[in-house]
Amino acid sequence: MAQEQPESDTENGLQKPSDDVHGRSAEKNHQLSGGASEALDRLDDHASRRLEKPSGMSAEQNASSMASFARFAAMGVEFFGVILIFGLVGHWLDDRYGFGGIATIVAVLMAFVGEMYLQIKTILRKNKQK
Repeated sequence: MAQEQPESDTENGLQKPSDDVHGRSAEKNHQLSGGASEALDRLDDHASRRLEKPSGMSAEQNASSMASFARFAAMGVEFFGVILIFGLVGHWLDDRYGFGGIATIVAVLMAFVGEMYLQIKTILRKNKQK
């Protein structure tokens, strides 16, 4: 009695040579309908090329990109922080003098308008330097 060998040796993590990258046998590839096997092959080729190809950015461009990201992230944190501080001061004024929320609204609006002015001014100055 001859024993039939399994298609893949899962204990050793080995597959038969007829299996492709995705673990499908050649017979199963032919069973896929509507060109699905061709689409999977194109997708696999595309993924391989993306992994092999460098990003196309030099180290200087990458550093510039990171600096730009850090600058804009800092602008966002500044924007949020100033509005938060003005909001807390407005809340304190409302509690202390009983303005009924008016001081908070005015303080937050002042912070928002002031920060928008400063952010736009900074961005325009940066663009003019380039």
